[in-house]
Amino acid sequence: ERGSPVSGSVFLIALSFAWWQVAFSCMRVASDQQVALFWASAAYLSVPFVPTSIFSFCVAVLGTTPRRHWVLVTSWAFSALFASLILLSHTLIRLAETFWWGIHPKDWWLNAAYFMFYFALLGVTIGDYWVAYRQARPGSRRQKQIRLFMLASACAYVGAIEFVAKYAEPLYVFSYLPTFCFLGLSTYALWRYRLVDLTPSVAANQVIATMTDALIVVDPEGVIQVVNPAACAIFGYRASELLGQPVARLAKTDLDGPMG
Repeated sequence: ERGSPVSGSVFLIALSFAWWQVAFSCMRVASDQQVALFWASAAYLSVPFVPTSIFSFCVAVLGTTPRRHWVLVTSWAFSALFASLILLSHTLIRLAETFWWGIHPKDWWLNAAYFMFYFALLGVTIGDYWVAYRQARPGSRRQKQIRLFMLASACAYVGAIEFVAKYAEPLYVFSYLPTFCFLGLSTYALWRYRLVDLTPSVAANQVIATMTDALIVVDPEGVIQVVNPAACAIFGYRASELLGQPVARLAKTDLDGPMG
């Protein structure tokens, strides 16, 4: 799946989460307020992309890109806007305050616009998963897969606990825990239920690979183009040794093993 929309969105999620958590870790152990504000601003360059990358992953695994195209484009535009505000101005973070667990930023109320964006986009993500879950065949691998992704996205909502400390109560910020839960559940779902598109070529290769009867396909020139594991076992060759070779080569083969 390398280079697919699914793998690309997983990479973006991991990158935004890692940037956010590493920068916040540096902020909490900073030596003074200015250093803490620097790391807080660095973290906020990636934070706006967290809900967008999660939504991009949802669109990729559900195959709803055409239907959600403009929502996807708009979400990336808003994420870039919020990141630009952090980079070019001080309209989102006003100071860093020291709590018993470390330093944490206090936000301007303008940041409420980002919170609305965060909750709205995650709401759309979970809603899309729920619709797909209801449409999937009960008990199928697809339904189980979607259920795990939906649960992982719900964990991302819990990460919003850090917003409380930004405005009011000195509540201990444990957003790293739901972050790890999201990554853990998503990774397990990717490993447990492979997200390979079932195209005709994929289906044909799966059928050929699992056949118990030997299968060899040659072109009009007698060159081997397809060979399955059963045929390789009978003739004692690896597939790489047969593909592209003339089929006449097999006429000289001892069925107990390849001849030199």
